[in-house]
Amino acid sequence: MPCRRGTLWDVHERRDVSMEQVDLAIDFVNGAEDRAQTISYSRVFDAAGLPPPQDLHFGGESQLVTEFMERFHFRCLERESPPLDALVVHVAGPRTGFPGGGYFRVNGYKEAYSQASL
Repeated sequence: MPCRRGTLWDVHERRDVSMEQVDLAIDFVNGAEDRAQTISYSRVFDAAGLPPPQDLHFGGESQLVTEFMERFHFRCLERESPPLDALVVHVAGPRTGFPGGGYFRVNGYKEAYSQASL
């Protein structure tokens, strides 16, 4: 994705996500699935060698969070794994224990936990 002039993209180095990082995250979450657990976004991003999603959001790289989780989802399909992105959840705020809105969009579901429904 090209750098956009006049935004925080000018200030911060643009991060890209490699397939290796996505695979590391999937392998990490796959262990949680074996233990019937959910797992926080921060732990998944850490397993991939990425900064916590909160830092990316505050640093103007919110789109990277969405891109990473979309790649995570579609890579699970490529690997013929279950939808492990369903196990990645928020640990604070009104969505505690639930996946983010992107999970519902990428799976073709209506946003079940939008602000209007909370």
